[in-house]
Amino acid sequence: MQYIDRIPGYILCLMGAFFLSWGGLLIRLIESADVWQILFWRAFFFSLTLIFFLSFRYKKQTLVIIKQTGYPGILYGFAMALGFIAYIIAMTETTVANVLFIISSQTIWLAIFGYLFLKEKIGIKTLFSIILAMVGIVVMIGGSLNIGSLKGNLIALYIPLNFAFLILLIR
Repeated sequence: MQYIDRIPGYILCLMGAFFLSWGGLLIRLIESADVWQILFWRAFFFSLTLIFFLSFRYKKQTLVIIKQTGYPGILYGFAMALGFIAYIIAMTETTVANVLFIISSQTIWLAIFGYLFLKEKIGIKTLFSIILAMVGIVVMIGGSLNIGSLKGNLIALYIPLNFAFLILLIR
C-alpha cells in the first residue's frame, strides 16, 4: 500500500502510456490466434495482474474491498470488458493508427458528456479545441475509410464513448 502511494501520478501515467503503446504491435504480431483467443489470454493475464495488485495493496482486506464494490463494480467491470472486446476487434478490423486516433478522443467525449449530463460549462477555447481535434481525427482517419475499416472505426469509437461514460458515472 505504502509503495504505490509514493509513486507520483505523472510517473504512473507515463508507465501506463508506455505499456499500452505496445498493444497494437503485439496484436498484429499474433498470427495464429483468432480474436477470441487473444481476448481470453488478455483477460486471463489482466485478471492475474489485478488480483496481484489488489492483494499487494489491500492484503487481507482484498475480498472485502471487492465485495464492497457491489453492483456498481459489476456494472463497471462489464462495461470495461466490453471495451476490451471492442479494442481487440477494432484492432483486427482497421488500422492500429485509426484505433489509437479514435481512442484519443476520450477526453473530448468526456467534456461533451459533462456538458450534456452534468450541465458543466464548456469555455470558448475548449469548444474551439474540441472542434479542431475532431476535425483532425476525421482528417487522419478519413482517407482510410472503406467498408471494411468503417466497421472497425465504429467499434473503436465505442471505446472512448464507453470509458468517458464510465468516468462520468464515477463523478
